[in-house]
Amino acid sequence: MKFGDYQALPPHDAEKVPDVVMLSLLDSTALLVGELETFWTLLLENHPIRRGFPVLIPLQPHLGQLISYMRSSNLRFGFLSTYRSTVFVRRVATFRFEMSMPISEKSTNPSIRRCVAAMALFASQDPTFIEPPDFIAEQLSISADVFCQASTRPSPFGNQIAAKQNTPDEDIGSQSILFGADNRIATTLGNCKRLIHGSKHKAVYEVTWDGQPAIAKCWSPSYYQSYAHEAMTYENIYAKRPQGYRFFAMMLSHGTISCSSLFPKGNILIMTKVPGKTLNELWDTISGLEKEHIRSEVFKAVRILRSFSVLSVDTGKHNILYHPETRSVTMIDFEIMQACEDTLSPDMPEMYTIFGEMPVPTLT
Repeated sequence: MKFGDYQALPPHDAEKVPDVVMLSLLDSTALLVGELETFWTLLLENHPIRRGFPVLIPLQPHLGQLISYMRSSNLRFGFLSTYRSTVFVRRVATFRFEMSMPISEKSTNPSIRRCVAAMALFASQDPTFIEPPDFIAEQLSISADVFCQASTRPSPFGNQIAAKQNTPDEDIGSQSILFGADNRIATTLGNCKRLIHGSKHKAVYEVTWDGQPAIAKCWSPSYYQSYAHEAMTYENIYAKRPQGYRFFAMMLSHGTISCSSLFPKGNILIMTKVPGKTLNELWDTISGLEKEHIRSEVFKAVRILRSFSVLSVDTGKHNILYHPETRSVTMIDFEIMQACEDTLSPDMPEMYTIFGEMPVPTLT
């Protein structure tokens, strides 16, 4: 048995490529798959399963990705690792998965090496899990139906909040994205200045909106639910307070892409561009007073989300922007939202996921 590259397996699913695979050299078959994350974006050690479901909520997108790889290869075993900590997953029934406690890289009883060896042994003996013919994959996901209606129906955002003024540099060209309502009739134009990051499924651009820099997020049709979650969250924020909040960006428009050579098909959301860098980049360089200020602002932002009876699953320092010169704090990225009771404390999971074990800030 060896760890190797998934593409070495014949055949393989080109759409679902795990970071690493353990394979049998005898017949070149996969035995288990692994997903690797960076330790500065996922503090895996802060999410032990014995602390209950609220602590596990931020792991859902990461575990979901791992399980999708396991399913695509009909495998029973997988692991999620940040190099510093690792959890092991075993599928024991159609809707039942067992997960280990996080194993530290410094653990000695057992060591991570022993855990990997044990899992390799188990996988070599019984690697395959075949789903029943009547299996419905959607039942593995927690329902988010409350968010699945981000239509461009008439609303304050009926593709834009206010009438967009044409500016001299907004002629239609190769860098334009035209979008409109669900019928795909183009009514609105955004001109991209640069690609910030992206893939064929999702892209983020800097655009010009009424002559001002803004941010455009684009999703392919297969990522519609991510778009729906984000759009509905910003719609809820606007409905609660049209003038906005200092700790959220403001949505300017959203809709269905009609025509674009950059991102030909899917959905788009335009929002204000806010200054700052992620807390990942700044946290170790800022003062204690600044950290308290940031935590207080994030706590207020989470309380607003909770007033909509939702929680943000994918929270972390990578989703908080801070601008030291103005002390502005902005919470971003609402692509994975989950319904909850509005009485659920902001401490779990968002504040704990972002800041760890720290006292609740005093609101002013």
